Amino acid sequence: MRGLAELAASTDEQFVQLAVELAHDARRLAALRASLRPRMTQPPLMDGVRFATNRERAYRQMWAQWCA
Repeated sequence: MRGLAELAASTDEQFVQLAVELAHDARRLAALRASLRPRMTQPPLMDGVRFATNRERAYRQMWAQWCA
């Protein structure tokens, strides 16, 4: 999701550190939780038509490669 780069970790240790920091910051965690559902419903993440179109295109390309 856009806008959550601060939650991306490069290492296992960094992941744990970020998780612990977030768990100890109740306000930040509440704000994050409140923002997740609206973020999930915004395109392109939940654009079903685009997803299906892209999947169909990928299937056609795989089939064409297999047939060749």
